Amino acid sequence: MSGAGNVFLMTDLRSPESQKLWSQFPASTMDRSQLSGLLCQSPLGFNADGLLFVEPCEGSEDFQWDFYNADGSQAEMCGNAARCVARFVHDLGDVGPSMNIRTIAGPVGARIIDDSEVEVQMPPISGTKWDQYVTIDDLKTHYHFVNSGVPHAVVGNDNVILTEEVRFFASRLRNHEDLQPDGANVTFFKPVAAGEIQAVTYERGVENFTQACGTGAVAAAWCHHQRQQGPATVKVGMPGGLLTVNFSGDRPLLAGPAVYLGEIKIHSEFFG
Repeated sequence: MSGAGNVFLMTDLRSPESQKLWSQFPASTMDRSQLSGLLCQSPLGFNADGLLFVEPCEGSEDFQWDFYNADGSQAEMCGNAARCVARFVHDLGDVGPSMNIRTIAGPVGARIIDDSEVEVQMPPISGTKWDQYVTIDDLKTHYHFVNSGVPHAVVGNDNVILTEEVRFFASRLRNHEDLQPDGANVTFFKPVAAGEIQAVTYERGVENFTQACGTGAVAAAWCHHQRQQGPATVKVGMPGGLLTVNFSGDRPLLAGPAVYLGEIKIHSEFFG
């Protein structure tokens, strides 16, 4: 599935029947982090941004996910993935249009708006540190640190065109010692008008720019909303499409597309 160009592979393991079938599949014997790298970004893979396992949970949430980035690292939260998995589970027919998902970053509420639009309730904004500075190759860089479910270094920039130079700079900032031990995504944004920005995110775990990043959209929109004292709803144009963030409640609401790309059946011979 694609959430504004962010592509995810997912499988439903909530029922005893599906768990039994999975246990008989060669992939079930592999470490899930290794499996994510193989399926998402190996020469034989599908050029996806992440791999999700939808599983039952014992709490009040409707289900939980076990979510891995393309490099095999485990993801705390991803707004685009949350929208995709919400529509995926809803379309299977056993969860209503409103649901709660258990993630490492905490419970996430989701609501199906229509056939291709989904809204998710993101984790509360936390850990904001305004006006941080680092020096990279003798260049002093200004950013805001925002945790929107995932830590982000948010950089205001009049130019969000992706070049190899910008990618290399984002990689250096993502791994800078000031952002350790976990590192951070790096989101560049450009104000377009009151309540409207353009943004792009270099994501840890993918180690490149992605077509869209839900937590990045929220982090950049938060900085724009707070500094400009603009409207509660911010439109965020990302390379993969338009996302909308609303700050009128206690937790940000992220709305955007979640569409199917196809159904994949992997033969056992794929695993040698």
